[in-house]
Amino acid sequence: MVEKNKPLIHLKTHNIFILSVYFILGVSLYGKKNVFLCLSQTHAISSITSYGGRYQEFNVTPHLDRIAADGVLFKNAFTSQGSAKLTLATILTRTEPTHAKFDTNGLDDTQSIQRLFQRDGYQTAFFGKWPFENLPKNFDYWEISTATDQIYNPEIISPHSTYEIEGHATDVITDRAISWINQQTKTEKPIFIITLFHGTLKPWIPPIRFLELYNDRLLPEPKTLKTDYLSKAPPSRYQEVEILRNLDLASDLFVETDEESEGDDKSLNLAKPSPFDRLNDEQLSAWQLGIRPQNEAFTRINQDSAEALNWKYQRFVKNYLRCVHAIDENIGRLYDIIMQENITNNWTFMYSACQGNFLGENGWFGGNWIYEPAIRIPLIITGDKYPKNKKSDFTIHLADIYPTLLTYKSSKTSDGGNFPIMLDTNGSDTTKNLYFEHSIFPDISMVAKHYGIRTARHKLIHYHQFDEWELFDLGEDPDEQNNIFERTENESLVNDLTKLLLFERRKQGYDNFKEPMPEEWRRIYRGPNARKKERIGQP
Repeated sequence: MVEKNKPLIHLKTHNIFILSVYFILGVSLYGKKNVFLCLSQTHAISSITSYGGRYQEFNVTPHLDRIAADGVLFKNAFTSQGSAKLTLATILTRTEPTHAKFDTNGLDDTQSIQRLFQRDGYQTAFFGKWPFENLPKNFDYWEISTATDQIYNPEIISPHSTYEIEGHATDVITDRAISWINQQTKTEKPIFIITLFHGTLKPWIPPIRFLELYNDRLLPEPKTLKTDYLSKAPPSRYQEVEILRNLDLASDLFVETDEESEGDDKSLNLAKPSPFDRLNDEQLSAWQLGIRPQNEAFTRINQDSAEALNWKYQRFVKNYLRCVHAIDENIGRLYDIIMQENITNNWTFMYSACQGNFLGENGWFGGNWIYEPAIRIPLIITGDKYPKNKKSDFTIHLADIYPTLLTYKSSKTSDGGNFPIMLDTNGSDTTKNLYFEHSIFPDISMVAKHYGIRTARHKLIHYHQFDEWELFDLGEDPDEQNNIFERTENESLVNDLTKLLLFERRKQGYDNFKEPMPEEWRRIYRGPNARKKERIGQP
């Protein structure tokens, strides 16, 4: 719970008085464009109506949809890392570090994007989740949350102090960013601002006002929800990201079990510590009243049955979409502030995410994989350089964001100035290859380390610790269910893709293919006890 003797800053969502911005950031900004980069740590494109998919009829993202209608939606944008921390590092610096290099050197801010904007006379700011150990540098102002589990009443760190703000973190981030933008009426400097939302991270706790959203609807299931993994490599069977098996009833799905109930007065009795510890009495009471009726049906279900999987899927995805809806609502608030009449041409606005997300595909939640639901990210850009209501097939990588944003500065960038990929919205290059690496194992998700190459048609994956391979034909098998690596007729294709994968690794600064771990180590993760919690470390 929030400590009663600890002061809170009370900011009522949607009740902040918005100063007039018709004269904010106007023509007096020396001809430089204001730039707004709005990010989420994870965001499944299937939850955005403009991208299509199975949730279109639920209108989850009305504000992102109207923003897309004001600019360009890129249908083929990809992340190249299995870590949100490393992907943010890529966005800020254009480098793509491995965990080993990052843990040794940290975030290299010598050529950080905020530093370059700052040198060019911009007022720079960051608001939201900061995943790095060191505090932000080269931002004129910042307000950050360093704890992912602080969804309600988060502790906010600023250059001047640390304090708690009452409310849902998604709302709080927006409130603070809007407050800072309004204060810029006092300066003639152009603005570069980044916001990073973490509301779609596990355990997917939506604002109380959206807790009953979709209660009367049955969400469509992905056709691979009940896949058996038999046609895939072993890593798909030895992970811990299954909705049925790995989502905890209490802490992930907010269900009270019989063992946790005491007497007739049933309450939401969550394991400690919990994100709900931060709720004040009023918030906790409202949460319990909203969530309790949704749990009644679960008490009649066999928890190991297919029916239980269906129920858990509905609970998980509804909460995820509720969190997305909250982010979308707040993005709409931010967009409305900066895109007022008469100043529209002074802003470029970009929305993207560090990673995609599984929403039941393969029966999974989360990310980290090179599979399509995890590597596909949203990318929407508006501004005077872009046409309206355009959908581009151009292949975009996360590292392209850095140089593209720098084109809006008046001065040349350190890497030579303009970078036309995202500006050429009529381009049709869908052949750009993607190199991807996931470099953490073992961890809570137990997704095996792997690297791979994605071309326009195929995807080759090497789980190098176990020397296991996958090859998918994305044209014939877009859901990536049939591993065709061992088929003799694909030997020539495998050889060509293996050479391409090695080429891309070396281009990224990596060595040759990594050797597998010793047999004794591999047996621990592939033997009869592999699914137990008894894990050991690795070199």
